[in-house]
Order: sequence, then C-alpha cells, then structure tokens
Amino acid sequence: MTVTLFEPSTEASALPTAIEPKRPPIIDCDFHNELDSIKDLYPYLSKRWRNHLETFGIRHPNSGYYPRFMDHREEARPPSGRTPGSEVGFAREDFLDPYNVEYAILNPLSPVSSALDLELGAALASAANDWQIAEWLDPEPRLRASVVVTPQDPIAAAAEIRRCGADGRFAQVLFMGRLQEPMGRRRFWPIYEACVETGMHVASHAFGAYGHPITGATSRTTRARPRRCRRTSPPWWWRVSSTASRACG
Repeated sequence: MTVTLFEPSTEASALPTAIEPKRPPIIDCDFHNELDSIKDLYPYLSKRWRNHLETFGIRHPNSGYYPRFMDHREEARPPSGRTPGSEVGFAREDFLDPYNVEYAILNPLSPVSSALDLELGAALASAANDWQIAEWLDPEPRLRASVVVTPQDPIAAAAEIRRCGADGRFAQVLFMGRLQEPMGRRRFWPIYEACVETGMHVASHAFGAYGHPITGATSRTTRARPRRCRRTSPPWWWRVSSTASRACG
C-alpha cells in the first residue's frame, strides 16, 4: 500500500470563503429629498413665476415649528456641499445601497404647500412634482414619490393629484402637518375624492404648521393683555405671554 501525503495549501483559492451577512431589504417610508434652494425648481417654472420669486420670494403665514428638531443629518451632506438629501447620486451611495433599501418614499419638506399666494403655490407644487420625476424617480428606480399639493386650494390640489396619478411612481399625497383648518372639513373633500380616483393614500407629516396652532391654550395666551404691569407674582398664563414679559421688562 502506498500512502501519499499532501502539504496543506495556503493559496487563497483553496481556502473556504466566508459568506458576508447581507442586510435584509427594507422600505423607508419617510425619505426626505431636499431642495438646496428654491432655485432648484426654476427649470420647472415659467418665467412669470421665476420673476415673481426673484422680486417677492414666498410669503408664509406667521408661525413657528413645534417641537423644535434638527432637520438635517450633517453626515448626509454630499461632497458638493449642497444641502443634505439634495442629490440622488449621493443618496444612492450613502443610503440606498449600503442599507439595502428596496424602496424609499420621497417626502420633500419644501416651503411650497404653505405659500399664501395660492396661484404661486399651485405653480410651485407642479414644479416640485416635475422636479421629483426628473431628478429623483427617473435616475433611481427604487424611489417612489409623494404628490406635493397646496391644500388651501383644494381644487388646484385635486387637479395636481390627478395629473400625477397618471405616473404610477407616486404613492401618496403629502400634507405638511397641521393645516389652517381641521383636515376633515368639507373644503378638503375634493382632495380626498381625487385620492380615491387615483388610488393614492393620504399622508400627514408629523411636523409642520400652517399659521399659529388652533388650540384653546394659545388663544387664551394671546388674548391676555393686562392693563398694568405689577411686580407681584402674576398668574401662569401671564408669565408665559411674551407681550406681558416685554411690558414687565
């Protein structure tokens, strides 16, 4: 009997390869595609509205955000220095590929929906949706979009929903948090009818406001206007009133 001995091989091809763990695919339902500035929408606006923005800008209701939050992750800023989340190419490299994102729904937090000029708002909404198609949906098939509308003009919003509904890559209609009135009011029903016709869902973002909150506490505070400012301890609603504080100062 002949015994043949083999030296253990150290070549890389002969060694078993370790299987790298793969992330399970995920669906991100709140991916913020950002405008670096309103000028990103200029290619999708008529000259009339570009001139309007250069002259007057966008006027919004006087309000604030609650709760306060940091709206951008600095590590998501692209090498170009633009606003985080404003470039689809970097979003692909930084988020979609590394995290094995199967689908991501775009929710652009833009100043469009709160424009006081409703005609301008409707033009901006159409431009924002065309911007999403050209610069996000077309380059990246894993993305789905939210229809940007101006809810304060329900007729124009419904028309925009039907226009975008022809593109199957729009998944929902985006409301930017609290509206000027409760969302169940009859004036908003044309929007919901258009959603039913196109098969799109209604999404309301967690943060954002149109004007001051419609709450009893706020109305009580804003109505508190004491005639005289005394150095004695005032009630709590007086202490939180900015007007009373300035008078005491």
